[in-house]
Amino acid sequence: MLIFLRPLQSNSQSQSEKGLPFITNYSAKTYKALPQTWCVQEDNRGIMYFGIQNYILEYDGIKWRKIIAGNNTSTVVRSMAKNKDGVIYYGAYSDLGYLDKDSLGQTITRSLLNLIPADTGIF
Repeated sequence: MLIFLRPLQSNSQSQSEKGLPFITNYSAKTYKALPQTWCVQEDNRGIMYFGIQNYILEYDGIKWRKIIAGNNTSTVVRSMAKNKDGVIYYGAYSDLGYLDKDSLGQTITRSLLNLIPADTGIF
């Protein structure tokens, strides 16, 4: 009868793991792109976006998807920012714009380069 009155102790984490965040590292082979990441942004749904050479990578926690920035597959996306409405803007070598959805609900980029006056020059 004394066995039932004795409290049982169980541990969900070992002492060496206690308090550490769960981190998963992904190699470039996993997402099939170049390994250098310039910027990261999370949208309001929890989807992650990574600015890299040639693409913006989209990761939903299961699969990776490459999004071409503007009309150029040889650009480098170096910055991203999200406004208060949740729109993600990107800045790339010779391009800038924002992430949008196409008619099928897939994420695409919308370049704002056409709004830059021609006399501004190349930036």
